[in-house]
Amino acid sequence: MKKYAFILLFLGIAFITQAQKRPKVGLVLSGGGAKGLAHVGVLKVLEENNIPIDYIIGTSMGGIVGGLYAAGYNADELEKIVISEEFQEWAFGKLGTNHRFLHPRDEENASFLAFQVQVDTNFNTTFQTNILNDGPLNFALAQYTYFPCQEANNNFDKLNIPFRCIAADIFTQETVILKEGNLGEALRATMAVPLVFRPIKINDRYMYDGGLYNNFPIDVMLDEFAPDIIIGVNVSSKVFEEYPYDKDDELVKNSLKFLFLDNSDPRPLREGDIYIEPDLENISAGDFAQAKEAIKIGYRAALSSLDSIEASIPQRLPQKRASRFEEFTVFNEKNFSEINITGLNKAQNEHVRKIMASRRGEKRKQMSINELREGYYRLISDNYFNDVYPRIIHDTLGRYSFNLDVNSNQKATLELGGNLSSRSVSAGFVGIRYNVLDRLFYNFSASGTTGRFYTSARAMGRVTFPTYYPFYLEAEVVYNNWEFSNVNELIFTNRPTSILDRIDRFYGIEIGRNVGKRGSFGLKTGYASNKDKYFSIDDFNVSDQLNETKLRAFVAELRYHKSTLNRKKFASEGEAYTLSAKFINATENFKSGSTSTIGSGRFDHSWYKLKASYERYWGQKIKLGILAEGVISNQPTFANYRGTIINAHAFYPLIDSRTIFLEDFRAQSYAAFGIRNILPLDKESLSLRLEGYGFFPYQRIIQGQNQQAEFGKSFSSAEFAASGSLIYHSPFGPISASLNYYSDKDHDFGIFLNVGYLLFNSRVIGD
Repeated sequence: MKKYAFILLFLGIAFITQAQKRPKVGLVLSGGGAKGLAHVGVLKVLEENNIPIDYIIGTSMGGIVGGLYAAGYNADELEKIVISEEFQEWAFGKLGTNHRFLHPRDEENASFLAFQVQVDTNFNTTFQTNILNDGPLNFALAQYTYFPCQEANNNFDKLNIPFRCIAADIFTQETVILKEGNLGEALRATMAVPLVFRPIKINDRYMYDGGLYNNFPIDVMLDEFAPDIIIGVNVSSKVFEEYPYDKDDELVKNSLKFLFLDNSDPRPLREGDIYIEPDLENISAGDFAQAKEAIKIGYRAALSSLDSIEASIPQRLPQKRASRFEEFTVFNEKNFSEINITGLNKAQNEHVRKIMASRRGEKRKQMSINELREGYYRLISDNYFNDVYPRIIHDTLGRYSFNLDVNSNQKATLELGGNLSSRSVSAGFVGIRYNVLDRLFYNFSASGTTGRFYTSARAMGRVTFPTYYPFYLEAEVVYNNWEFSNVNELIFTNRPTSILDRIDRFYGIEIGRNVGKRGSFGLKTGYASNKDKYFSIDDFNVSDQLNETKLRAFVAELRYHKSTLNRKKFASEGEAYTLSAKFINATENFKSGSTSTIGSGRFDHSWYKLKASYERYWGQKIKLGILAEGVISNQPTFANYRGTIINAHAFYPLIDSRTIFLEDFRAQSYAAFGIRNILPLDKESLSLRLEGYGFFPYQRIIQGQNQQAEFGKSFSSAEFAASGSLIYHSPFGPISASLNYYSDKDHDFGIFLNVGYLLFNSRVIGD
């Protein structure tokens, strides 16, 4: 027994001695945006082959990946995180359909650019410099780093692996090494790309992306930890050491991108250190959709260097890591007892607290992380609260609290947009929104659209009451003018032109509330004033005088709307449905023109309208969508056929339907159904869209012998429309090329090209 004990003692001493002689290994991960996801693949190889890692330093995306790995997340968990749908939302600063909340009366307009403007108490204004909403990313980092940060007592040397990340103070132009404090804030700071994400304030200094001054911090690793061996993984683009005279013509075309290239210098690596450079030529810094491919490339690059790694680091250290995800079960319980808010006054705090803690009208004393997340996303779904920073706090008594730092400046948003078309319906759009938070929440907006075909203006004021069941009260004024006579085809120049000038105005108020995440319910009432000018016949002279139909109407509408669609135009995911009931009491004043056989007169009308519409999409790669719409109404005929058909309810199936006056797609009551197929031609942006629709009027409106309107037989005919469109979703809205068909003798086939958003304000009568 003594013999065996001696042998065991000898082996133990030998093992300890060998372990002491094991070289210390430092891992340096560069920045590179989406390219930095290749670091996950490298970590998978190191972990699978038990390569020890003693220190980690990272910049930007390398800081995010390295920081989470140092915090205890294993490579498989990191892979699950970065390929998840939620990660795509964080990277692009978007609220996905599962987290996006509909705010009262959100109007879809033609804007494709929005600039946030902050107004301080002295009414000084500054443009907000970040493009993306960092709200989703901030919450994720607060959740993912809470437990590791608590265990390490805010000391990065006490994490699972000692860690540093690099940030930049652009005001002093200094590199900042973050080694203590809130880990989530440090990771957020290291990837705060200027003009993309807002900076983070740490120790009274505003921190930006560390890649600005040191994107491959080999020197920091040597200074901070002095490891025996460094494994450096560089995924970023690099500038040229010598001027590339032989590539002048090629590079000038892409010169702008070199202005933003990262400063990545591998020269501080020593002999014996390992340098890994994955081949990421086909993945751009913003292409987060290729997360899986980036990980594969990083994995292959690490495998190709494995022999060198094993030769330099012959010792193995089994990587046994418990799942960090399992710790989240603590959050799933109702452990959060309070919400603390800084940056706002008492009345504002109470408003935010009600938004955070209220779900479907319920007040919650204690909340789980999922309930807290829902309240947080409800808050940041409104642009006013896009400048908040969350923290999770755990006190000595074992209580959890959720802290929010909110920018208290008033917010305004300047919106620009419009469309450019092959038909003369191009228009420009500009809008301004201004929000004020006090005891109540006030929203004001004004917008205008101007073009040859369509001119409009809309002004709105809304106040939201944060009661036990929050509700809003809104007032709006809308002006629309459609000039169909100004529409000319640039491709089919022989199309007949509809002589119709439409003006409608609406002054109304609405009371309503949100229902769930994406639903709203409202009761609207108001006054409408419409004027239509037109000829009674198609064969007219230039000297002929137009007819004029004026409507003055009282309108009341009850409406429910819910939408989880992923886009405001050319959606491919989610569903939307609308149910509405409308009552109209109107006075018609008809002034006959020279082409009318019916004399002028005044007529009183009243009618109701029930409308239901449903849109939905299924599928992963190839998408199938449907659109169903139905209207039931007892709307009467007006003074003549043209006045009746102009004010009838219309079905608009295709992108250009509202720019053509299609008499055959109008009726007082109808049913319509359509199928949409979306075939992706690349991963995200380019697709082929095939659509087909049927329109079934209950009674077709026909013209009598004396220009009066009459109703035909029930369901005696049907109309059809179809379209094939090539669509590219650009940062400035969709770019589409469509071949459209209508079963209309004057507008059967047409080619329609459009860039941007072709959207219009809703109409009270007719739509």
